[in-house]
Amino acid sequence: MSDGRSEEAIPSFSIAWISDTQVYAESYPSTFTAMTTWVEERRAVRNIQALVHTGDVVNNRKSESQWENAVEAMNRLRLPVLIAAGNHDVWTPETDYRYFSRYFGKSNDPETVTWQEGQGQYRRISVGDMNLLLLTLGYGTGAEGIAWADAVLSEYPDHFAVLGFHSYMHETGTLSTLGKTLYQELVEPHPNVRLVLCGHYHAVGRHDRPIDDDADGVPDRTVVQLLADYQGNEEGGGGFLRLLTFDADLGEVRVETYSPFLEADAYAEDPFSFPLEW
Repeated sequence: MSDGRSEEAIPSFSIAWISDTQVYAESYPSTFTAMTTWVEERRAVRNIQALVHTGDVVNNRKSESQWENAVEAMNRLRLPVLIAAGNHDVWTPETDYRYFSRYFGKSNDPETVTWQEGQGQYRRISVGDMNLLLLTLGYGTGAEGIAWADAVLSEYPDHFAVLGFHSYMHETGTLSTLGKTLYQELVEPHPNVRLVLCGHYHAVGRHDRPIDDDADGVPDRTVVQLLADYQGNEEGGGGFLRLLTFDADLGEVRVETYSPFLEADAYAEDPFSFPLEW
């Protein structure tokens, strides 16, 4: 996704994805702002419908300056923003959403639904004849949050569901303890779930999970599970973000990684794609 290439309007749409921005909020706010500014400047030409943040917006939930840096960066966006709060945003070691909810508890978009002052968020998007459901569930929301997400997924069974969590999967594809619960309670039971995005672990990973919904011995869908947490790179992550482009004509989702800060593409495996099954 070189910034110098020609970017022409395409008959497709994209979702921007960032995660684990805590070091930017703490020490490199200009990098954070560069990332969201880059997304906003390409909103029209890339038909970017929303941005998903998979948590750890800040490093210290009690730091007013870090939240202010994050708000400054996120306010550059004029598109729907959904955030799955991370452990650095809410954990003490007991769940405390006071600070997160103060700054990100309300949606910046009238069509985005929030639950419990931002602990859960969802947005429905329709492009052509495709219906997409973006749903994020914050860290530490427990059984109550899972019940809320379960009800939302049940309400929109005809939507291609993209779930955003903070802690879910390791680089190897092994699910975390929390990830196993989320998989068993939300991913596996709902045939509309096709894509899971997560952060938390300092790595990049992908694991495709075939699921046999009708128990006939043949998989009915493949859930693509993606981890992208770049904070192990220089200066808190190098400013890397991802753009997921849904192309119904080609029947694929393309995943591109780019850093507006470094003006560089990332990683040998990028870009990559997977089948768009819906």
